[in-house]
Amino acid sequence: MKNSLLVLIVLLVNMAIATAQSIIHDGLIRTYQVYVPPSNSSAVPSPLVINYHGLGSNGFEQRIYTGFDGVAADSNFIVVYPDGINQAWNSGLITQTIADDVGFTEALIDKISVDYNIDQRRVYATGMSNGGFMSYRLACELEHRIAAIASVTGTIANDILPTCQNNRPVPVMQIHGTADGVVDYNGTAGFHQGAEGSVNYWIGKNNCSSVGDTTLIADFDPADNSTAIRVYYGPCANGTEVELYKVLGGGHTWPDGTINIPINGNTNRDFNATAVVWEFFSRHSLPLGTNTEEIKEPAFQFSLSPNPFSDQLLIDIEHDGNLEVVITDLLGHTVLTKTDINQSTTLDLSDMAAGVYFVTLSDALDQLTKKVIKQ
Repeated sequence: MKNSLLVLIVLLVNMAIATAQSIIHDGLIRTYQVYVPPSNSSAVPSPLVINYHGLGSNGFEQRIYTGFDGVAADSNFIVVYPDGINQAWNSGLITQTIADDVGFTEALIDKISVDYNIDQRRVYATGMSNGGFMSYRLACELEHRIAAIASVTGTIANDILPTCQNNRPVPVMQIHGTADGVVDYNGTAGFHQGAEGSVNYWIGKNNCSSVGDTTLIADFDPADNSTAIRVYYGPCANGTEVELYKVLGGGHTWPDGTINIPINGNTNRDFNATAVVWEFFSRHSLPLGTNTEEIKEPAFQFSLSPNPFSDQLLIDIEHDGNLEVVITDLLGHTVLTKTDINQSTTLDLSDMAAGVYFVTLSDALDQLTKKVIKQ
């Protein structure tokens, strides 16, 4: 056992050294790690996920803890794990750094885009705790570069709310435990909004319905001393969405993280936070017209009718080549896949249960997702 652990430590250290990179921003050397999946092709633009660590941690630890490399390998996107100055992010709360982390993020996107073929409409931010707070700051101050954000155990700081007033609607996911002893689920007066306060802010900003669709997450692991519910708000303005994963009894932890951190409370094992974050991101891209000098329009468009539908769903496609159609449910489970679709198609979905679904069409270069309701 000791030898196996030693081998694992050596492998992880070597991985960190081999992938460590740096840039200079605002007079500071900023370091980061990049994961590129084996199936990545320089000929095809890749989505990019920026994954921010918590206070006192670093990019390497966040990489191991969240397990994003595995999801990226399966879904073919690039992940970057940056390091904060003094192991902290200037997220709007009182922290250990006053570094220009918004500017650093933009410089990092530019650098990664030089090194790899990045889809500029599909750049996302997520993070844990202080990194989750940072994700919210980017939604407010870098919304022209960040397509969507997901925060785990971090909320929106009061100090950055004024910077959010005039920016575009941004898709937002919040994952938070009700027994979080570090970042209170209900917020801290004068400092941050709390989980539901942050969600409510973006519900209002994105012009979502104030009544969400609630789904109970199956209690796959009763031994984790926690359960979870998912509350979905949408559709919202400009095709945005807001989601809340409320972990009842969950601590200051990443659900289904690679290790348990008992000092931070219960780690929920009923859903994988990394998987649901990516599933959420995969449905969103920057609106057309954002950064128009850099972003091209997709090569195809489509519409769904009727919506809501009962049994038959028409996909009306404007495209010359073949497309793949994937339909997923609210939990991200794939319920139908069809390939080589090259014309308008009527699908018989009479066997599907009533509910909310997402229809995604994609080719080698582009992807578009729309919501549909089955009655």
